[in-house]
Amino acid sequence: MLSDGTGDEQRQAFNLLKCEELKYTKNAEFLWRLAKSTKNMAAIEEKLGNEKVKESLIFDAYRHAAQALDLDKNNAEIHKWYAILAGARGEFLGITERVKSGNIFKKHIDHALELKPKDSTLHHLLGRFCFEVSQLSWLERRAATTLFGEVPSATYEEALLHFLAAEELRPSGWKENLLFIAKCHIQMNNYSAASNWLERASRVLVVTPEASSFSYI
Repeated sequence: MLSDGTGDEQRQAFNLLKCEELKYTKNAEFLWRLAKSTKNMAAIEEKLGNEKVKESLIFDAYRHAAQALDLDKNNAEIHKWYAILAGARGEFLGITERVKSGNIFKKHIDHALELKPKDSTLHHLLGRFCFEVSQLSWLERRAATTLFGEVPSATYEEALLHFLAAEELRPSGWKENLLFIAKCHIQMNNYSAASNWLERASRVLVVTPEASSFSYI
């Protein structure tokens, strides 16, 4: 599949989809794939140092995902990519909108998991969210709650459960997920377990690219 291939293949997929965009403005399946492909292009432009182009592509991708969601609210892939792009968009927003984006991310990942509970990427993304929220200090959480309303709670134990679920569903080796399992064990002072998972991660050569980096605040 071109959209999951090399950088050149992802660029080719993007160009093919853009050529057909006007034909499928009311096709939810097409639009979420266009959103994903546009997000891939943003990642490529980021590597090239083109931050403005990256920002423009992220907002385009978010718009495509939002259009897909308007057309079909019962598609796990649409909720997944809408969530990913809500999180990615937060990088370019003010603190208030970033917190709102974090809540949107959580809501739609949860919904996607209800529709597709055996999706390893969804478990990884929810693990990332729980891990990020768990790192908020008491003062950061208090300030965020005072300024923006309720902030979701999460623990490293919850994050670990999701990362382990992702590992079970994709046992072929996912370096990033293995590293986060190790990070959870470190935060929980399980250093022996962390060492074992780091050793496993060191033997995996390829980092799975689909999961998005995400910052809650």
